[in-house]
Amino acid sequence: MGNGVAQASVRGWSFLQHGGEAVLKQPRETKLEENTMNKVRFVVATSLVAFALAAVVPASAANLIEPGYGTSVYLTHSVSSESVTSFDWSLSGATTYYQTSTSSYNFGGLFTWINDVQSTAVAGNADYSGASVVRIDDNIYYNTSSTGYKIWKHDPSIGATGATQVSMAPNWGLFRRKAGEMFITGTPNFSSPNEVFRAALTTAGNFESPPVSLGTTIGSSGPLAFDTLGNMFYAPGYGDKSIYRYTAADVNNSVADPTNTPLPSPAERLWWDYSSSFSNSSGATGLAVDDIGNLYITLTDFSSPSFLVKASANGTSGFANYHTILSSTRGLGDVRLRDGSIYLAEGNEILQVVPEPQTVSLVLLGGAALLWFRHRRHGSF
Repeated sequence: MGNGVAQASVRGWSFLQHGGEAVLKQPRETKLEENTMNKVRFVVATSLVAFALAAVVPASAANLIEPGYGTSVYLTHSVSSESVTSFDWSLSGATTYYQTSTSSYNFGGLFTWINDVQSTAVAGNADYSGASVVRIDDNIYYNTSSTGYKIWKHDPSIGATGATQVSMAPNWGLFRRKAGEMFITGTPNFSSPNEVFRAALTTAGNFESPPVSLGTTIGSSGPLAFDTLGNMFYAPGYGDKSIYRYTAADVNNSVADPTNTPLPSPAERLWWDYSSSFSNSSGATGLAVDDIGNLYITLTDFSSPSFLVKASANGTSGFANYHTILSSTRGLGDVRLRDGSIYLAEGNEILQVVPEPQTVSLVLLGGAALLWFRHRRHGSF
């Protein structure tokens, strides 16, 4: 850096770097003010995860809490000192793409996982790692930062490694709602609250124009997700232990006219305040919604265990209850749902969480036993 100073954000926590020294600052997301120093943003996908996993242990530290689930390791990254920050699948589902962060929070690379074989799609570099890997249409997008914000596009169809930078718009996380568009969380100024942005994409997967802000939220930037009806859930990464729900109409109105109908204020859209249930949590690191409206959230802290939590809605789409599926002493990163399983980043691995086969077997055995009893009672055997 020209002045030797850079600000970095690790899922909500800020670091002021002077040469090789890093000083933990007051939690606040990204970017130094332009009138004081260069625009330098450290968008680290590891956020709480990268910092909490600075000393990664090779074996999974997940501890199942909710009965009826089982865990297995879906993939293990070859460098145990790096953390998987985010991941997604190709359009066909045959290839897993994931990004890693080094122990110094640098971009470890974008990797593919095909038939249990790891390959490099984009080599690591001195950029800081970002918070997202997301597939939109045929392309894989991820983010990094150095002396500015960077959003990259990797095109799997060309059969080559590498990526093209498509934007320098402020960003923390990148998200998919539907084809041809990208949603982004981030803040354009050091002292500003998080904003939700939307960018329309061309058929080639590039930005049609700079992303447009749909409105501000609260706390540091964090993950968001959409349900099948288009409702949007948002969870701050730090500074507010709450989850907010914006209706599909809220989102569509802000897309149509962000100036006159921005997203409603967070106070109007509070869905769940989890501060009393998870008082030690620093914030959300991943968020996903299943087909029937259940939320799956990864909550991470620096010194306390991290949790994978399932939150359910009531009949009117309000918060009903929650269940803690598992905890981990390594911290948890992004979470995604696929083919009835929950996948989440934990250290240098991606875990797969599924219903226990024993649970299914017991249900089948119970049905078989009942059938046998009925036949026996009626003299069929």
